[in-house]
Amino acid sequence: MIASTRKNNHIAGLVKVSKTVLALCAMCVVSFSSLDGARAREAISFQQVLASPDDAQLNLDYARQQVAAGNLQQASAALERLLLVQPNWDSVRLFYGIVLYRLDDLSGAKRELKILEGRDLSPKQEGERRKYLALAEQASQRVRMSARFSLGVRTDSNPGRLNDEFDFFGVEDGPDSAFTGASQFRVEVDFSNGRGDFAFVQLGGVFNQYFEVGRADFAHIPLKAGVTLHRFGGTITPYVFASHSIVQDEEFRSEAGGGIDTNWSINSQLDWFLNGFAQYQDYDETSFSFIGDLRDGWLYGGRTGLRWRPSDRQTLTLSGSVRRKDAEGDSFTPDGFSYDFAKIEVSSLTLLGRGFYLNAKASYSQTNYDEVDFFTSFSEIREDERFYARVAVGAPLSALFAPANIELPEAIADIVAQVGVSYTDQESTISNLTFDNWSGDLLFTKRVQF
Repeated sequence: MIASTRKNNHIAGLVKVSKTVLALCAMCVVSFSSLDGARAREAISFQQVLASPDDAQLNLDYARQQVAAGNLQQASAALERLLLVQPNWDSVRLFYGIVLYRLDDLSGAKRELKILEGRDLSPKQEGERRKYLALAEQASQRVRMSARFSLGVRTDSNPGRLNDEFDFFGVEDGPDSAFTGASQFRVEVDFSNGRGDFAFVQLGGVFNQYFEVGRADFAHIPLKAGVTLHRFGGTITPYVFASHSIVQDEEFRSEAGGGIDTNWSINSQLDWFLNGFAQYQDYDETSFSFIGDLRDGWLYGGRTGLRWRPSDRQTLTLSGSVRRKDAEGDSFTPDGFSYDFAKIEVSSLTLLGRGFYLNAKASYSQTNYDEVDFFTSFSEIREDERFYARVAVGAPLSALFAPANIELPEAIADIVAQVGVSYTDQESTISNLTFDNWSGDLLFTKRVQF
C-alpha cells in the first residue's frame, strides 16, 4: 500500500514537473516571440548597411542592434568601418573600445580607449573610458586577482530532504527559508611564454543557514590550485584540491585529491571536454550520523560532453559523468557504502540582450550501492534515482533600473541580481530516502578585479 501510494505521489510529482516545464517553455517561447517580433520590426539588415555605407547613423544603429543580439564580431566590424570615415566621433570610438574589451581584444581595447584620453567627453563617458581601460589593463597584467561574492535568500518546501510518508521523531520538518551565499578569491599568474599559459590558486566558500530546520545547515570550503596550458588546439588544466564541509555546526567531511580538465575545439562553434579526478574522503562521526569512518575511502570520477554555441547569444551543453566510490567499511559492512554513480545533464545559457540572461539545466542520475549497509536497511541494497531541474534569470542592477531612467552608482550598478527555481525528485529502494523538494532563491552577485 505504501509502495503504491509512493508510486502515485511520484507520478503526480512528475506530472507537476512536466506542467511546470511546459509552462516555463511556453513563457520563454512567448517572450522570445515578442522579442523577435519587436526586433523584426526594427531590424537593419547587412544589405541595408552595404547599400548605404555613408549613412553614419544607420551604421551605428546596426552596430547597436548587433550588440543587443550578442553578435559582437559584427558590431566590431561595423564600428571599425564607421571610424574609418569619421575618426573623430569620440562616442563611437568609446563604444568600439568597450566592444573590443568584451571580445577579449585587450590590446585593441586599450589602444582605442587611450586615444580618447584628454578628449572632450562627458563625465559619464569619461567614467566609462576609465573603467574599461582599467579593466583591460588589469586583465593583461601578468598577475591578476579577482573575487566574487554572492549573498541572498532561498526557500525550500522540504529542506531536510525527508519522506512525507514517514514520521521522523525529533527531527525538524516542513518548509523553511535560509540565508545563502558563496564566495571565491582567485589569483592567476601568466607564464609569459606567448601561449597564454598561466598558474592559478582559488579559495571558495558556500553556506546555507536555515531559520528553523537546523539539520539542513551546511558550509563548504574548497581550495584549488593548478596550471592551464594551451596545447594541440585546446586547453589542459591539471590541478590539486582540498575541501572541508561542516553540517549542523559539526565537522562532517574532509577531501583531498587532484584531477585534470581538458577542452578541445572541434570548430568555432563546438567544443569537446573531458575531465577526470581522484580524491580521498575522510568522514567524521557526528551527533546525527555515527557511520563516520565507514564511509572513508577513494572516490574516482570522470565527465565528458559537448558545448555548442549556435550563436553568440546561445550556449548549449550536453554532458555525462560517472563516479566510483570504494569505501573502507568494516568486517561487518565491507562494501555497504561503496557505490557506482552515473549522470546525464543538459544545460542552456541564453543572452537575452541588455544584460539579461536565462540559465536552464536538467539532469538525471543513478546511484547503486554494492551491498546492504545495515544502517539504512537490513535487507534492501540501496539504489537511488534522482531528477533535477532548474531555471534562473538574471541581469545587472543597471539593466533593471534602466527603464525607469535611474542611473545607479558604479559600485552597485554591476551587481547581478538572479532569481531561480529548482526541483529535485529522488526515488530510492530505501523508502525513507525517497523525497522531493521545490526551491526558490534570490541572489545578488558582485565581481571585483584587482
